[in-house]
Amino acid sequence: MASLLTIPVTISVGDVSTYLAANDNSKGVLFGRRISSPKSPIEMLMDTDSIRWSYNGGVNDIEDMRQAANYCRWEYGTYGLEAQYIISGTGGGSVIPINGGTLPLPIQFIVSASSYMVDGQSSATISEFIGFNLLFTRGGIAQSTVVSEPTYYTWDRDTGAFTCTPILYAGELIQLYAIG
Repeated sequence: MASLLTIPVTISVGDVSTYLAANDNSKGVLFGRRISSPKSPIEMLMDTDSIRWSYNGGVNDIEDMRQAANYCRWEYGTYGLEAQYIISGTGGGSVIPINGGTLPLPIQFIVSASSYMVDGQSSATISEFIGFNLLFTRGGIAQSTVVSEPTYYTWDRDTGAFTCTPILYAGELIQLYAIG
């Protein structure tokens, strides 16, 4: 953890480190005492939650929060290094990398003259989904990004630019989901 992590990243690392430590400790039931895992996952969880509480408005002194985050990163130890690797998306086996927090809520609507996207519209900027992949369903049927098909859509996760073909018609059920 040589690089200085932001408070939200430290919280994410703490969440994953807690599970890693708990899993490692639980192996002691089958294989004997875990020398590699002397840390208490409960203590790690409580310290991570204290940073989360501070970050979400509990403490206004950034220096105190930074010191607590530095302590937690020391406490996470090798689990913190492994958690950073998992979160970065470069590894982690079957663990899904964390994408900076929770996914945005789905957008679901019936096309009308006053809906999220209106009758006759075929493109929009979906800023709340920037950074995520997109699943687009039309009338309950997942749409494809293969442009040679009669219905398809395009999505730019960097700009939030969304386009669908053909245009939307009044009465259609549209569902947009951000996915990791």
